[in-house]
Amino acid sequence: MKDLVTCQDTGGTRTTLYKKPGRFADYMLVNDAVPVNSFEIIRDPEVSDHCPLILEI
Repeated sequence: MKDLVTCQDTGGTRTTLYKKPGRFADYMLVNDAVPVNSFEIIRDPEVSDHCPLILEI
């Protein structure tokens, strides 16, 4: 398994509403059994301390 959030230079999944830097809030675990077409972290608009994640398989 690999985590798409931490294995790339994503900058994390927290928004500016979260005040403790350097912490990941979310993980997207995948393996080679299912091909990943795309993975995206939505940065705008900020409505929570977590960014929405979109995984297309």
